[in-house]
Amino acid sequence: MTDAIRPETGAGLHVGTAVIVVTRRLDRSSVPQVREDLSRAIEREHGDVVLDLATVEWVDTTGLGLLVSAHRRLLLQQRRLVLRGCRPRVRRALAMTRLNRVLRLEPNLGQV
Repeated sequence: MTDAIRPETGAGLHVGTAVIVVTRRLDRSSVPQVREDLSRAIEREHGDVVLDLATVEWVDTTGLGLLVSAHRRLLLQQRRLVLRGCRPRVRRALAMTRLNRVLRLEPNLGQV
């Protein structure tokens, strides 16, 4: 599902930025764990929160709802949710829902 939250620097992000790595899918089965990880990162860290989606193959409406919820929560704290390394299928889902206009997307660090 997800890997441990880890602080990261570089790529234009503030020191202390939490990075959460999501694997395979962001859907009904994985959202509870990712939600828990996101909540922990939002509470413990002070910078932006990065979801590394480089290996995510699919995102469903439950996953999209989680992204919107986390975005709103961080926005109230003048912070950002950053989606890193979205694959084409995930980018299409974000474009179809126009979330690509609201959420911050960045390439995978290996692609920079």
